Amino acid sequence: MYTPKEYGSRLAAMHARKRLRFPDGTVSTACARITAGLPDSGRTSTTAGCMALAVPFALAFRNGDEMRDRLQAACEVTHTHPAAYGAAISYALFLRAVLHRHPPHPPFHVAEEIAGEYDLQLAGSIRNALALEKEGLSLETALISVGNDVAVYHTYPLSLFLIARFGQDETFLPVATHVGGNTDTIGFICGSWLGAAEGTAGFGYELVMQLEDRARIEETAEQLFDLISAKN
Repeated sequence: MYTPKEYGSRLAAMHARKRLRFPDGTVSTACARITAGLPDSGRTSTTAGCMALAVPFALAFRNGDEMRDRLQAACEVTHTHPAAYGAAISYALFLRAVLHRHPPHPPFHVAEEIAGEYDLQLAGSIRNALALEKEGLSLETALISVGNDVAVYHTYPLSLFLIARFGQDETFLPVATHVGGNTDTIGFICGSWLGAAEGTAGFGYELVMQLEDRARIEETAEQLFDLISAKN
């Protein structure tokens, strides 16, 4: 059964085996503390290292309030800053809005509103990024204004800019993965949005077939599907 403690233990074990390809400094520090048996592994950091948790939690829970609480607890294994877990929760609810197709509120509105419940600066960064996109300003301008370093204040809003600007374009993933800065997390956010919006068809047959560790990823997806189906 999942618990934050079990998640932390498995994350630290993966880190020790060097199975985490691009762990940020906050995740590495938290894993070192867990391995050493130290309390309070989470750090007050605004890096985007816990953003990946948004996807499985968005898929595994029907109840949004329960998902928020459980996702925050998972994020706090590594990140205890409200902006960090607020960004993960905001993105999880953004994805749920995308998956529902016709939600009460548009997904981008959800992203900004939920972020504001945790960190006003994060919400302001999202609002600025979306305003730049709506005004038709260039990606180069967005990179200067929003930034693309490892902080959620930059990574998450820039990803939303890219989704809004290029999401329906065939250049979307190449742009997202070559925009510079925190490209692994930006690519993850943009790619997971594309999967929620279009399914595997959004990636093209060859890209899906060449996916590294595809069998394990497909097995995990089936397990998440079975989990949520059992709750219907």
